[in-house]
Amino acid sequence: MSGERGPQRVAVVGGGLAGLAAARRLTELAALAEQELEVLLFEATDRLGGKVGSEWSAAGVLVERGPDSFLARKPALLELIEAVGLTEQLTGSIGPALSSAIYRDGRMRRLPPGMGALVPTDLGAFLRSDLLSLPGRLRALADLWLPPPPGEGDLSLRQLIGPRLGREYLEVVAEPLIAGVHGGRADDMSVAATMPGLLGFLRRDGSLMRGARRQAGQAAPSPRPAFMSLVGGMGSLISALEGHLGPVCQYRQAEVSAVRSRGRQLSVAVGARGTGGGEEWVDAVILATPAEVSARLLREGWPELARPLGEIRHYPLLTITYAYAKGALAEALPGQGWLVPGREGLTLRGATVMTSKWPQRARSDQLVAIRAFLGGPSQTWITDRSDAELEDTVAHEIGKMTGIQEAPLEATVVRIEDGNPAYRLGHLDRLAEIERQLAGVPQLALAGASYRGIGLSDVARSGQEAALRVWNALGWDEDGPATVIG
Repeated sequence: MSGERGPQRVAVVGGGLAGLAAARRLTELAALAEQELEVLLFEATDRLGGKVGSEWSAAGVLVERGPDSFLARKPALLELIEAVGLTEQLTGSIGPALSSAIYRDGRMRRLPPGMGALVPTDLGAFLRSDLLSLPGRLRALADLWLPPPPGEGDLSLRQLIGPRLGREYLEVVAEPLIAGVHGGRADDMSVAATMPGLLGFLRRDGSLMRGARRQAGQAAPSPRPAFMSLVGGMGSLISALEGHLGPVCQYRQAEVSAVRSRGRQLSVAVGARGTGGGEEWVDAVILATPAEVSARLLREGWPELARPLGEIRHYPLLTITYAYAKGALAEALPGQGWLVPGREGLTLRGATVMTSKWPQRARSDQLVAIRAFLGGPSQTWITDRSDAELEDTVAHEIGKMTGIQEAPLEATVVRIEDGNPAYRLGHLDRLAEIERQLAGVPQLALAGASYRGIGLSDVARSGQEAALRVWNALGWDEDGPATVIG
């Protein structure tokens, strides 16, 4: 590393998907404009990819570190996959996009058709199902004639779903479905930030069910499955991106401790772990780190910016991928997986039958891979439990739920300390304040899942938009939105 001046320099802090997308976009813009630009990528660990990664286990099942798929209707990731030459590796999930069942009161309850918008669209199927008690199903129908809530403000998931569909629907259906994606609490999860369409249903149609049914009726059929992945796992994208970064100086095990303003430049305090560190002078910085980490890096130079960043929380996530012999299955598993409401008092929060969703995820058709999910704000205690303890507890629960009598052939635990962010009430106000503070620092940009979407496409888009923002700040205008927060 060097502090000498030369071409304009941009530091990208964080080597996850957002940081890689940002670094690649910067080198692409520089090549197109025939401008000399030095891009420095700093990653605190010894691997790139952040939460995204894939590896084969000893038993022969593919273990995903983080997300196993992405929403095909959002174009950013599909475009990135095409750009790095992986289009032929695209594969669609088999079967419905949602988990197939909810485990309640000791047995699996199939989700009825028409649950894609969190609220029922096929009312006949919903009423015939045993997902809720009969009083619970009838109570949910009250949404059709209740008046919409007054005002235009944000609501928590509990404030929205409880009064309209009832407490049983909230706890058995809504909380598990949403926690499986966003990882927040119903009490303070912002509907405006996570599911703004639900508020739109109320304001336009006066009812969640009427709005969801109208939307379902207007939806055009898609040529693609709702969720897509890569044959070799989502980690294939990270490997391909590494090969398509262009002239990027990569520094791994290089932990950034602070970003400061030095006149017209920024200084990045960074050093290899175990060393005294050093300082890099750059013209712009992209922080592709969790918001809480970004807050720590900016606290000295921009305390008013660090404050709202520090209020965006990430919670620990843990997954366990079990490999079972196919002969161990006493009965058919529930489609692609199942969810477990918190009120059941179990450790497991949800499970995906990976080999049903993606048959390529096992090297033998005699293997079954089940991926278990734990974590979020209601399970922060998982950080204090050993891998072995959690493996045994969850395997026992899976056996009880599915009838599997035999022990798994293996279990692979993945811990992510800064799992999905919780978009709590006031999230959009925090983003507005962050944007106000960033307006005076055009050479600084933020990217990642902490802000405007947690899906892989959202994260890739955020990195690309952050690259465009700092590119414009360097004086090389490019047509397109220069968003403050990617």
